Amino acid sequence: MGSLKKKALVVPAFEIQKIGTSIPRNKRQLLSKLEDKSVIPFLSSVWAPGHAPTDYEKWKTAEESYQVEWKPDYEPYIVVYKDVVGYNEKFVGFGWNKVSHVMELEAQNYQFIVLPNVFIVHTPHTPSYDIARFRSSPIYRLCLQMLKEEFIMKLNKNYNRHFVYTNSSISLMNVYLRRRKRNFVLPGSQTTVETNTDYPSNSE
Repeated sequence: MGSLKKKALVVPAFEIQKIGTSIPRNKRQLLSKLEDKSVIPFLSSVWAPGHAPTDYEKWKTAEESYQVEWKPDYEPYIVVYKDVVGYNEKFVGFGWNKVSHVMELEAQNYQFIVLPNVFIVHTPHTPSYDIARFRSSPIYRLCLQMLKEEFIMKLNKNYNRHFVYTNSSISLMNVYLRRRKRNFVLPGSQTTVETNTDYPSNSE
């Protein structure tokens, strides 16, 4: 693997489908649970772009680390040197903290190296307050979208890159105009959930 400078080591992430499923302790056990679908790649059923670039099919048989290409919305769990650029602190609560961080590493020409014999497993839990706010508040989602566009414009300027904001091809102005047309109301009133800016709720 050589020097680890400018490398982000990707730890493949999985999730347990049912409460009570035991956490696999090694890759052999994990592969068995993937086979019976009691464990699946993290968020693959609701937000595949977040972890798909890790290439889980390749990982199943990998014995050595391998490099993957960054793709929009990629948000892997990574191991990096502690002097790496920090998270953008504007992304608090739910939405885009990992995505923006990984995007900035891509802007700095980091390589993303998937580790073949380690993994992490997410266990089921009740939704957090922040994701509940994200799902219920149009203002929350609109503010998050504004932060995304601002972040990408700044990233392009700082690193001379050409990242494109591709959230369902919805521009900030289109969202604003659409919400005005639909008689936009404040949180607390009954509203229809819009297209989410990260991944959808189970009800959508």
